[in-house]
Amino acid sequence: MKNAIRTILLSLSFLATSPVLAAVPENAAEIKAHLEFMGYEVSYFKEHMLAKHPMHPNFVLGQHASGMIVTKPFKSNAAGKQNRAKLLDIANHLNAGALAVRYYIDNENDMVVEAFYPGSYNKQSFSLFIDAFNMMQKQLEVNLKQLSGYLE
Repeated sequence: MKNAIRTILLSLSFLATSPVLAAVPENAAEIKAHLEFMGYEVSYFKEHMLAKHPMHPNFVLGQHASGMIVTKPFKSNAAGKQNRAKLLDIANHLNAGALAVRYYIDNENDMVVEAFYPGSYNKQSFSLFIDAFNMMQKQLEVNLKQLSGYLE
């Protein structure tokens, strides 16, 4: 029994820390058409899809071992590059109010917003997922004054 529990915990920890795979999402053509219907301009960059929208945040979409990852990076300015502790405080504050995304500071002191879509593509749930991801835009607007001191 102990070995079974250890195996399950090890499997879960591996899943939680498994990296994004370098591949376009499964059903990329359907996803591209769906995003274009939603008003995004979609292109491919390396092994990912880039989605640009005139009113919503642009993002990168890539395949994960058990779903898809949507990522929106924000470059930090000179103050942000020199003040990692403050950026971490900001990310923690944003995470406390986040509903569908997580915020983190990467190795270059840039802020990254990320969301996970579990499983395979489904038109209805993917629409809801993108709507939930875009909710972070309002959260960022509320914190714009603080963010503008550290991000480009």
